[in-house]
Amino acid sequence: MADRTGDGISVATDDALLAAVHDEVIDYGVRRATATSIAKRAGVSRMTVYRRGGGVKQLVLDALSREFDTLLRQAFVEATASPGAAAARGTAAPGIPPALRTASGTDAPGIPAVRDQLAAAVVVGVRALAGSTLVHALLRHDPELLVPYLVDRHGESQLAFVRYVTPVIAAGIADRSIREGEPRLLATVLLHAMQGFVVSTDILRRDLDAASLDAEVARLVHGYLRPDLPDLPDLPDLPEQR
Repeated sequence: MADRTGDGISVATDDALLAAVHDEVIDYGVRRATATSIAKRAGVSRMTVYRRGGGVKQLVLDALSREFDTLLRQAFVEATASPGAAAARGTAAPGIPPALRTASGTDAPGIPAVRDQLAAAVVVGVRALAGSTLVHALLRHDPELLVPYLVDRHGESQLAFVRYVTPVIAAGIADRSIREGEPRLLATVLLHAMQGFVVSTDILRRDLDAASLDAEVARLVHGYLRPDLPDLPDLPDLPEQR
């Protein structure tokens, strides 16, 4: 029996629907995407789209979440798989200037510190997300769909970043290449520092070439997480926000 989602739709059909809405948005934008056009592209009935629930907007958001999850998973696998072999090839930390690379806290020969691997993964992930045709289409034609996730609440796409980064930060704290702190908090702050590179990629690429942009992303990751940060000066007392 085929695996099914909570809506009673087979996983294969759900995958086809998400692939269809992905292509529909790239070709025509969210406003012109309809249940009929998505169903036709996916090779299913319009009733199947309705049965899935949530409407076209939810399909678009689910397709975006899958895009983020896929690209981030690939980035983290690329940056963290077989680190010793990657280091031997000189590819353990793509996009990271040599001056920023750090020795492993465990002093294991040929294996980059977790902070190096995390910076590499974030560089690759930001680069991939900024280059995503789906993300680009939404930013170009339907940016209002993304506004709630920039000013009101985290979406599944953002939470995917936090899910991938949190355990890596915990491992970096353990190998002493990342400063002490609550891993999920550090991952969430890093998310907000990095998402601007995705949503503002067209602006940034007018002034920076790809290699320079990658290096600046790496510097931000290293600068925020390095274990030898100086003590913060006393901060002024501010009134509580309501």
